[in-house]
Amino acid sequence: MAGMSPGDPLGGRSARRRRRREIVAAAAALAVVLAVMAGCGGRGSPITRAPSAPVSTSPAPSPTGTATRPHGITDQELRAWAAALPQGPAPDVPTLAGRPGHYLLVDRGHRVPVPAGAGQLYVWWRTPYGLVTPLLGDNQAGVGYSDDYWGSHIVLLKPDGRLVQIGHGLMGGVATDPTGRYVAWLQAPPKEGPNTVHVVDLAAMREVTRFDEPAFSTLRGFVQAGILIEKGPGFAVRSLDGQEVRHQQGLEGVAGSRLLVREGDCLHVIELGSAFRTPAFGCATTWTYHEPGGGHGDFVFRPLVALSPDGTWMMVDGVAVDVATLTQHATLMPAGTHEPDPLMFPLGPKQLLVKVYDSNYNTIAAAACDLPAGRCQKVPVPFFGPIW
Repeated sequence: MAGMSPGDPLGGRSARRRRRREIVAAAAALAVVLAVMAGCGGRGSPITRAPSAPVSTSPAPSPTGTATRPHGITDQELRAWAAALPQGPAPDVPTLAGRPGHYLLVDRGHRVPVPAGAGQLYVWWRTPYGLVTPLLGDNQAGVGYSDDYWGSHIVLLKPDGRLVQIGHGLMGGVATDPTGRYVAWLQAPPKEGPNTVHVVDLAAMREVTRFDEPAFSTLRGFVQAGILIEKGPGFAVRSLDGQEVRHQQGLEGVAGSRLLVREGDCLHVIELGSAFRTPAFGCATTWTYHEPGGGHGDFVFRPLVALSPDGTWMMVDGVAVDVATLTQHATLMPAGTHEPDPLMFPLGPKQLLVKVYDSNYNTIAAAACDLPAGRCQKVPVPFFGPIW
């Protein structure tokens, strides 16, 4: 199957679906961009008006059974969208080259062998001290992976081309701080138990602090105020001096100092350290389906939302939206539901890389989307790593 490593132990469509959800969550957690499905069931588009209309600022969840079934995007529609995109240049992102067991990290003229067993690149940060990236291991089964924690190598590619391993183990989130000086990651034990967050000073290449967090917690980002730890219910902001502030909202994404949070059935973008808070948007709707035999059930539809790296724009079910005003601009992708969802990654401050798959998880296209400009350009695939 296109996009999978030959040594990948996660065979089967349901396992691939779980894996993609985890990769999306990891990318969001690292203070760059969110690509997230909030809640359970399917998802539906909250934006159905013409371009330039504001997203509703006083939405309410639809009562059970009153939502119409969202349009399902077909593979043919996605292929037609991709075929119409203009061709763009290769994006400036790191990649992996080679074959299982012999991968090279390729970035800005450097081609450096990665640690043995590392073979999946999914997110990265550029810091004053070099490129930081966690590389998933090929043999997840050998480290006791779960849907929440993945065997990973965290490496630093220095400007002179030297590769330094910062950490290795079963991890549940990695992030660098806004200055690029510190990197934090959550390490999980092989079996259920407390997790440990490690923080390394990249300037001195030494650990400056570590602290324990409860089982099933994850590291979702590193903002000016501290490290974001998701632990139910809600999340906490933990500063390096040990102070912690708890928040009750569900954390759905991080971009700079701005967070996408869920309160009840609706979403808000908030900014830590300021009074910035958008009105509610992207509220869930419920559609009731009826079976031929008389039974029925409910699907809860929530939007697919991705924040730009600087937190000033977002893509909501394919539509570019100005975060400050919740005004929608150009439609960048076909709107509606599709399995699997596209994956979204950071590019420029207001740009996203989008990779789209067909219903069999084969790659259709990768596109660089400029949100305020309202346009996408097709870029070479794969744009990062050999397996995604």
